[in-house]
Amino acid sequence: MNGSRDAAYLALIQSDRVSAETREALLARAEPDEIAYTPQMFNAGAFATLRAVRVLPQDRVDVAQRLDRALAEGSGDGWHFAALAPDGEAYRSALEALAGFAGLDPATQDAMLANVQKGEHGAASALVQWRMPPLGRQSPHPVR
Repeated sequence: MNGSRDAAYLALIQSDRVSAETREALLARAEPDEIAYTPQMFNAGAFATLRAVRVLPQDRVDVAQRLDRALAEGSGDGWHFAALAPDGEAYRSALEALAGFAGLDPATQDAMLANVQKGEHGAASALVQWRMPPLGRQSPHPVR
């Protein structure tokens, strides 16, 4: 971390307004990513697609790298419905449905994602299987 923005961030998370547990998590998230990272969960094409999707626009954090590592390690802290596939499998299926996405220009990528979201793209049928089931019908279970 560097610069006045980083100094202000560090001052904030070191303050008494932030719990020790939250501070530890925020400091871990601020750690730099590996420059020469090799995907563990995804193949090169799926990893390139994940980076290209730009779900969380971050210029200082490689979200794809962190997600790949967390899925490979099984280090999630959330849950999912028992009827759904494991997170890694769901991500792989979704990224396979978007094959070639990384090679598109940003405007075409945005249009493609908008069409998938509306169910108007061929990839939507592959992705729809991972929608959340109606509430009250499935029991959530912890992700390990």
